Amino acid sequence: MSENKSYFSSIPSPSEIIKTQETPTDAAAPGTNEPIDTQYAGSLKISVVSSIDLTPVANATVVISYTGDPESPLMTMMTDSSGQTRTVELPAPPLDYSLDPEQLSQPYSEHNIQVTAEGYEPVLVSGTEILPNELALQNIRMNPLTVTEE
Repeated sequence: MSENKSYFSSIPSPSEIIKTQETPTDAAAPGTNEPIDTQYAGSLKISVVSSIDLTPVANATVVISYTGDPESPLMTMMTDSSGQTRTVELPAPPLDYSLDPEQLSQPYSEHNIQVTAEGYEPVLVSGTEILPNELALQNIRMNPLTVTEE
């Protein structure tokens, strides 16, 4: 029997697809042309719900940027039918920064999250903290533009 290469071995994994589609390869640190050190990273997952009845907000547009450079988005993504984004990796300082009490550098990176969705007021969360090797969960409640009684 000849050895055939599996069809599935040629399909990229979901993490490879996400990194290709959402992580810019030429990203620079804010205010510089220096590439971001991707050796250290933390993860972020965002949950978007209505503030009235806590129902998920599907198809919300989520834009992530550095707090210090909000006009330069790092990535844009959409929420799924359960109001969740994919888990994404974002640059973070070295873990040593949070372990050394004498360290003067900030031990986390800060990001803005801007969320827009049809029928809701826009939301801006400033200062979401990303620590290296940790998953940050950001819950966002959106106010409907109009409230209807049922």
